[in-house]
This record gives sequence, structure tokens and C-alpha cells, in this order.
Amino acid sequence: MREYAQCDPPAGLAERAARYPLIAAALAGVMAGGCKWSEAEAALEKARGDVFTLALYYVDKILGASTPGEIRALSRLIPLRYITAFLQPPYSFVIPLGLVERWFRWEGLPYRRGAALLLAQKQHPVVEAGLGLLAIMAAYEVEPKDVLRDFAPWITHGEKHDAGKFKRNPFSVAEFFLSLYGDRLREEVSKTGCWRRIAYLGGLAQYTFDAYGGEPCAADDLFVQDGEFTPLSLLLLTITGKSGVYAAFADKSGEALGELEAFLERWRRGETITVGDAYYALGLSLLLASAGVAERRRGGRLGRRR
Repeated sequence: MREYAQCDPPAGLAERAARYPLIAAALAGVMAGGCKWSEAEAALEKARGDVFTLALYYVDKILGASTPGEIRALSRLIPLRYITAFLQPPYSFVIPLGLVERWFRWEGLPYRRGAALLLAQKQHPVVEAGLGLLAIMAAYEVEPKDVLRDFAPWITHGEKHDAGKFKRNPFSVAEFFLSLYGDRLREEVSKTGCWRRIAYLGGLAQYTFDAYGGEPCAADDLFVQDGEFTPLSLLLLTITGKSGVYAAFADKSGEALGELEAFLERWRRGETITVGDAYYALGLSLLLASAGVAERRRGGRLGRRR
């Protein structure tokens, strides 16, 4: 507790924390950052030895939602990151931190580094359970009995939806994210101007978590974390027709088609084709497929030269 809080806990608090698994001491220490022990003391008392209830208090504290709008916004993202984190190792990123930072801006929320990391990274299993409980309370009608009364605002103001569908169909995670933020994501991607990089990353994402090779650009911040794709990144880059990612560069369809045709001509002539070339060509196909959808909606034609 002293290590995480950077100061000594009040007398007797360590003994009370000893009723819990060891992780509880870390949670209490983080909650008491700056030697403000009152919330940690209250949480340890109210949880009555149940570490998962303590995790609820911890998650609520770190997220710091203080208005109905903040709760509603967080209730949209928490189920998505909870499901995508399910099979990931602890402390790996499930959403790129750069994308989470944009999400705070899209929702008009004050940026909080601790909350951003809580959302972007998979946490200790106990903390993940706390996030899952919070997601359930926000998504469904739950009677706020006993200790749950302290989390009544999440039950009242959380956005109600069938969170279970995300577990049944992981691709619905990306579809739900895009239904809420697709326009903003497409705008962010378009602003980077990195259409070739997006094509390369898109090709890679069909086969691997490793975002290796090529020249990084501003678009990496939205889809890559520490040289790897996150689970949400892979889903966003895999769903083509419905994704706002490739459609952001519909106006580059002529150039993309020219580069893909040049690649195919090299292949026909038996020239050396690298793995990177193949990934890029696949990504160009994804970009063209999405551009084709956009062109047809405007009455145009796929691959039309501009």
C-alpha cells in the first residue's frame, strides 16, 4: 500500500486490507494516491472482504465519471474493451492509446491519463471483473440493492443495450464502435493522408498481430500500439464494407487501382514479389472494395481515374 500510495497508510488500514487477496492492497494504494486515504478506507469497509466489490469501487474511482453524460459515454466503450480483452494477456493493449485519447475528445470528456490506461490496457483479472460488473450494471436494468446503491448512477444513466451480443459475435464490437464513431474515425484517418500506409496495415491485419515493416505515419497512432495491432484494431481493419477506415480514402481509388495493376503486371512477368508487396497489394484491394461501395453510392464506378 505504501508503494502505490507513496506514503504510509493510516493505522490499522493494512490489517483491514489483509482480509482481502494481496491485489486489494495495490488497489487501495492507487485509490489513495496523494495520501487521500478516505475513499480507500471507505471502500475496504463497505466491500466487507469481497475483492470484486472492492474492484468496483476502484474502477469507479479511476474512471472518475461525475456526470450522467460521462457515465453514458463510458458505458458505450467499457463493454467493447471488456470483450476484446477477454483472451488477451494482462497489461497488453486492447485498444490503441491514441484511439482512446481521440475517443475522449469525440465524447467531449476531460482527458484523464489513468482512465485512458484503464480502458486501453487489459488489467489484473480482479480489475477486469470490476469493469465487467460495471458494464453489466450500465447495460441492463439491475436493482441497486445493498452495496450496489453506491453505483446507482451507472444503473440510471448507463446506455442500455444487449452487451451479450458482443460475446456472441466479436465483429459486432467493431460494428457498434463504427455505428457510434465511424464518421469521426474516418475523418481522423483522412486527416493523416496516409492512404498507402493504411492499405499496408490493412493487408497485414488480415494475417498477423505484428504491425512490422513499412514506414510508420500518423495513422499508426490510431491502430498500432508498441508495434502491434490491438484486438479492436484488427476488427476495424478486417471489416471492409462497413468500416469507415478504407472509405476515408475513396478519392484515392484511381491511384490505388493503378498501383494494384502495376503489382499484378510485375507478378505476371515473374518478377520478385516480397511479402511486404503482397500485404500492400491485399490492402489496396481492401481500399478499392470500400471505395467501390462509396463510388456506387454516388453513382460512380470503381477505379474511376480522377
